Amino acid sequence: MSGRWLLPLFKRLNFEPTYLRGDVVLDEAGKLRYPLSHRGWPDDGPILHSVAPPQDLDARHGSGRGIKAQSPHDMLQAFLNASRDDGWAVLSNGIFLRLLRTYHHTFTQGYVQFDLEAICETRNYGDFRALYRMAHASRFVPQGEGREALPPLEQFYTDSLAADQTPLLDWRTPRGARSQTIRNRDLLRAIRALTLIEREGVLQRISYADLGVEELGSIYESLLEA
Repeated sequence: MSGRWLLPLFKRLNFEPTYLRGDVVLDEAGKLRYPLSHRGWPDDGPILHSVAPPQDLDARHGSGRGIKAQSPHDMLQAFLNASRDDGWAVLSNGIFLRLLRTYHHTFTQGYVQFDLEAICETRNYGDFRALYRMAHASRFVPQGEGREALPPLEQFYTDSLAADQTPLLDWRTPRGARSQTIRNRDLLRAIRALTLIEREGVLQRISYADLGVEELGSIYESLLEA
């Protein structure tokens, strides 16, 4: 699958897929070893990690505790978090393609996913255009000079979280407006209330991706009434 489908796709996205013959090692002791498949181009290209189609990107390998026992997603995320030189990577099993970024979070995953199978079967040009624009090799090439150089993907990520794009999260208070503060303890309680639910004494995480329109509507109404 990798040679017949993913590698040609990566080449269409202007990558030069370079096979990694050995594990990528990040420390001198050799304890941080990651079995990754390709880089986007020789030496400093972004990781393009591909796995077999039947393999779930979130399924673990056996019951071990080492790096190689992690799911493809968790292993690649751990690599990005540990690497000083890699900020973005691509993960795919030929059915789904994910863009991953350095992301230090214990309970949730952060990624952008494209359904390659659905794009091909439905000939969805809009989704393909989004894939091409976000996953093209040029999006991973730093623009600028020195430490200020950022790849377009990182620039897009930074701009999307800028204060003028998220005014409700801006800590600065406009002149003449009443200062608004919240204690960390209260913020943590609010986040837990929105993400966890207790059932028969067991805390379970709420999957908003699986909620229907009516369920989301009832949540929105309850927030308005609060």
